[in-house]
Amino acid sequence: MGVFADKATAGAAGWPEGAEEASHTRRRRSRGWAWRVAIRCSTVFGLLVLTTLLYNVVNSTWGYVVVRDQLSDQLIVLLERSHITHAERRVDALKEVAGNPNAVVVLTPNLVPAVPDGYRTVPIGDQHAKLALIALVSEDNEFLLELDETLLLKLLPEGSRWSDLVSSWPAESVSLVLVVDEDGILSRWAARQDLPTLDSLGAAELLSVLETHLSAGLIRRYGRDEPMAERSRANLLSLVEERVKEPEVLATFNLRESLVQPAEIKAFADVEGAVASFHSWLTPGFLVRPQSANAAISGIRTALLGSLWVIAITICFSVPLGIGAAIYLEEFSTRNWFGRIVETNINNLAGVPSIIYGMLGLVIFVRALTQITSGSLFGTVSADEASGRTILSAGLTLGLLILPVIIINGQEAIRAVPDSLREAAYGVGCTRWQCVRWHVLPMAVPAILTGAILAVSRALGETAPLVVIGAATFISVDPTSPFAKFTVLPIQIYQWTARPQAEFRNIAAAAILVLLALLLVTNATAVLLRNRAESQRM
Repeated sequence: MGVFADKATAGAAGWPEGAEEASHTRRRRSRGWAWRVAIRCSTVFGLLVLTTLLYNVVNSTWGYVVVRDQLSDQLIVLLERSHITHAERRVDALKEVAGNPNAVVVLTPNLVPAVPDGYRTVPIGDQHAKLALIALVSEDNEFLLELDETLLLKLLPEGSRWSDLVSSWPAESVSLVLVVDEDGILSRWAARQDLPTLDSLGAAELLSVLETHLSAGLIRRYGRDEPMAERSRANLLSLVEERVKEPEVLATFNLRESLVQPAEIKAFADVEGAVASFHSWLTPGFLVRPQSANAAISGIRTALLGSLWVIAITICFSVPLGIGAAIYLEEFSTRNWFGRIVETNINNLAGVPSIIYGMLGLVIFVRALTQITSGSLFGTVSADEASGRTILSAGLTLGLLILPVIIINGQEAIRAVPDSLREAAYGVGCTRWQCVRWHVLPMAVPAILTGAILAVSRALGETAPLVVIGAATFISVDPTSPFAKFTVLPIQIYQWTARPQAEFRNIAAAAILVLLALLLVTNATAVLLRNRAESQRM
């Protein structure tokens, strides 16, 4: 009777029956199927977008690169450790030969369109070879009629005499001059000889190379960042590679092009007098080298250290403060109009654009609290040099940015703890703080850490607030304290992608992979802590 009564009541209430019920069921199933298809399609679309992004990044991180050095490692060492005069222009080289029958000027054929009066040419080796060289000597030199690479190598050591080459020649010392060409032919000739490389030079010799090849003004500019005599050998070596070798990237090719047409790429390099090599822009050296104006030798060490400094300060400032605020608002604050206004404002602050936080950090931390954020209050810099555009200001600004997110997630996590747990704690005589400390928080920690993970990940990828407070776009000195100038990985990536040269987009892709790896490591650490908290709770 009860079943029939229920059906009668359902019919009276207007519920579908019979054919109408079957039609209603089909419509519900159709809607469910449509939603299921839509959700699956959106998931597939998201995966395609993510895969495309990763493909583009990986495709730009590896591939052939065509590079031509102004000076090779071997030629730099040769010029540093020998008596040989180094000339940038042919006119200077000819001055060395004038009136000196014992002088020899070695240069490439493209620099000798016509032999000036008083000079004659001496071919060196096969003139049809790609690395052919020419020697210019005075017409007063009547015995040097030809040279080969073996004889030329004998002229390189200091104090070389003609009689060392041929016993019947004069016992006079040879003055050798090397003229560096823009096509790098002389450098590549030196590179194929059995000569020492830059690895054989110590810090003092590297400093001597810089002082020889760089202008006094440029040396002074580098000295303002860090005294040249106090720089490490690795730092001096990076400057030599950047400013003396002057590697010029003629072309870069992505991974797909490198796999499909390697022969065409190598042919292009041969025509340009350069070297084509399969190159990974993401290398251990890329992680430890400082920034450089030359993409071939640039690295992310300063930006990576800056990101680690900033995110460490952000975590230390925002996570304890955010969790404490969430505990107070959820467990101790009075439920009145003032508390509701505070919570409403916190919810609104979570949606404020990040650049607004940058303006707030500029006003408060950079300008109002300059004495603290610059370190002048603690004696690290003088008051005249005080500037609040430091790591400390950046970390505090990003801490304000993610603070509302941490508070809201913390409140939700604490609110999810059942009231029966609190009532049981009060029933055995716990105070409110004891209940929160020993019962509520252990239950809420996993969810709190989840919110903190998302907030810190957002801070690690932020750019706009740091641009506003004055993060550097180019800096080659490592940050050593919270009061140092800085840059971070997102700003470095933005600066590289804005450059017109294609090779900067390659190193930007490598930096993106490093940033993703840093995010994964940070998130994995937080997840491990969350899982550990869950296991202890169980």
